[in-house]
Amino acid sequence: SLPFGIGQIGKSYRNEISPGNFIFRTREFDQMELQWFCEEDDAKHWYEHWISTCEEFLTGTLGLRPDSIRVRAHVDDELAHYARATSDIEFCFPSFGWGELWGIANRGTHDLSCHSKASNENLAFDLGNAKVKTMPVVIEPAVGLNRLLLAMLCDAYEVEQVQSADGSKSNPRTVLHLKRDMAPITVAVFPLSGKQDDQLNICHQIHQHVIEWGYSIVDTKGNIGKRYRRHDEIGTPYCVTADFESASDNCVTVRDRDSMKQIRIPIPAFETKKTLYEAIDKGFQN
Repeated sequence: SLPFGIGQIGKSYRNEISPGNFIFRTREFDQMELQWFCEEDDAKHWYEHWISTCEEFLTGTLGLRPDSIRVRAHVDDELAHYARATSDIEFCFPSFGWGELWGIANRGTHDLSCHSKASNENLAFDLGNAKVKTMPVVIEPAVGLNRLLLAMLCDAYEVEQVQSADGSKSNPRTVLHLKRDMAPITVAVFPLSGKQDDQLNICHQIHQHVIEWGYSIVDTKGNIGKRYRRHDEIGTPYCVTADFESASDNCVTVRDRDSMKQIRIPIPAFETKKTLYEAIDKGFQN
């Protein structure tokens, strides 16, 4: 029955005359699209529904800032010959301004009508009334995965000035403010001293917990400050340090990437994402 949708992801190819702007415009890219089939009378509703749903995905799921995107409806002379209406969700890229990120089109009955004509098969949909069949309207949200990635990186990237402990000078800190569920590494675990076996054992214990539900790494290279900066740059939301007290109090220090604040959290909290995020959110609110 209508409505229903078919989603797919695959390679797309375009004969771009002037590719550029890094991976924004390329001749080969990964594309995700949905073909949403609905009744004629419901087409306007579903067209508006998918515009708002795609917006919510960008800001809610991916974490893009709401002021970095906008919806722009195509005027009549921009519309493709098959389209009844098209809107682009655009992102404001720092180097070249607004550019199309996600297109949502009301393609009308063009697709199935053409298929019917070429195949000599009637693709009209029987809605249960033998006297009336309807040709479904297609609403198509389509987005390039490469552009999504580029938008996420641009939106999250920042070089900020951080004051030294004594306030005498400031130093640049490069940080990727990725939403914590979008970060390539959820938790980076450090021993305060790489020569202490008990600290390393705790690090590997936490690592084993986290990889059951997320992404983790045990990092022992360089001093603690360099580890923090390295993981700020790749967007790791939480850096965890096992120190000289961890073996006795069964707690570790968690550092938040964005605020750089630190709290103590019990090691068992790392067993699930839910218990860890609850402990972290509660700790940083206090």
